[in-house]
Amino acid sequence: MGKYRNVEDFNKVIVATPMGKPVYLSDIGKVTDGIIEQTSLTRVNGKIAVGLNIIKQSGSNTVKVAKEVNQQLEVLKKELPSDININIAKDNSIYIKDSVNDVLFDIIYGGLLAVIVIYLFLANFRATIISALALPSSIIASFIIMYALNFTLNMMSLLCIITGSGVAH
Repeated sequence: MGKYRNVEDFNKVIVATPMGKPVYLSDIGKVTDGIIEQTSLTRVNGKIAVGLNIIKQSGSNTVKVAKEVNQQLEVLKKELPSDININIAKDNSIYIKDSVNDVLFDIIYGGLLAVIVIYLFLANFRATIISALALPSSIIASFIIMYALNFTLNMMSLLCIITGSGVAH
């Protein structure tokens, strides 16, 4: 009834059932009862902790993976005893989201400044309106092409869009 009497009982734990066939813990690993020399130690706020590093697969979206992991952590927190805490020590998705927001901020204010400078130098309202419409149109077109070609949105692609729209105007 959920209690293991010896180490061999752990080997009988089913960890997956692909296509209805059970995969036992003994099929993917070796369970032993013994003592091993400690080679590393994780501490959080001075207390001994268990560290877990989750790494995304190549080609996957870091922000999406982090969001899904955080959702699963919320489910786990409800199931764990109250004396066990789950803390996130490092989240790379925060840096990525902040970087994308900073680049979008730069695109918007750079576009506004470009329109103002065009008006100041040309002193022609019609030319200014044309430039003001061309700037966001070129950026939107870039995103449509990126989507159609299945390109990912990363810092290099965002910086290229900024540079390209600055050169074009």
